[in-house]
Amino acid sequence: MRRLILVLLAAVALSVAALFTWLNPGSMAIDLAFTEVTVPVAVAFVATLALGWLLGWLSTLGHLLALAREQRRLRAAARLAERELETLRGAPPAEDVVPPR
Repeated sequence: MRRLILVLLAAVALSVAALFTWLNPGSMAIDLAFTEVTVPVAVAFVATLALGWLLGWLSTLGHLLALAREQRRLRAAARLAERELETLRGAPPAEDVVPPR
């Protein structure tokens, strides 16, 4: 089911891109400070979307790395606590301890 939804979304995106290209057949000049290039409007649009996606992904990368570091720290602490618990479970009970009433 999930694969079908992904295929349908890809087909819709491809259809929208084809429609956009068909409706905007012109070219545009882009000044890159050191050179000027002329590209079709659809290519400029796709390049802008790809660059925006890449910059958005890079902006969240620091937060994702911090979360991964925290997850590793918490897993190590949980393993240490589990080992300590197993050690305490294996120890014989103290004789002079009175259970609470």
